[in-house]
Amino acid sequence: MTNLPRSTLSLLVLAAALGPMGALAATATANLDVSASVADACTVTTSAVAFGAYVPSGGNVDQSGAINVTCSSATAYGITLGAGAGSGATVSARKMTSTSPAGTLNYALYSDSAGGTNWGSTPVTGTGAGLGTPVVHTVFGRIPGGQSSVVASPSYVDTVVVSVAY
Repeated sequence: MTNLPRSTLSLLVLAAALGPMGALAATATANLDVSASVADACTVTTSAVAFGAYVPSGGNVDQSGAINVTCSSATAYGITLGAGAGSGATVSARKMTSTSPAGTLNYALYSDSAGGTNWGSTPVTGTGAGLGTPVVHTVFGRIPGGQSSVVASPSYVDTVVVSVAY
C-alpha cells in the first residue's frame, strides 16, 4: 500500500464529507409551469339497417340499426345522414338499388320511430359520455308497402353517409 502525504489524505476526507454539493454556497429556485389541454374528439361506428325480405303486396317493413358515437366527455355533437347513393335519392326519399336486374326500392330513415321524424340534414344532437363510452342512437328504417312496380331482385342496397359534427 502506498503512503499518501497527510495533507492529501486530509483533502480526500474533507471532499468525501462535503459530498457533491459541499462546494456550492447558495441555492436559487424557480417555478416550472406544466399545462395541457384536452381536445374534443369523436369517433362513429354503425350497425346496418337490414330489412330482410320485402313483399310488394304486403305492408310496411320496419327495421332498425344503430349509430354509435364516442366522444370525449361533455363534447356536444350533431349527427346528420346523407341521402344515400341511390339514383335520384334525397334525404326525404331514399332509394336502394339493384343491379341485376336494375331497379330501385324506396325507403326512409327516422330518428325517433319508424314513420316518425325523418333523419336527414337536421342534426340529432347528443353529448359525449367520455372516450371509450359510446352513446347509441337508434336509426329506424321503413320500406313503405305497396311499391308494386318494384323489380324482383335478390339484393337491393344503399350506403348512407353518417356525419358527426362536434
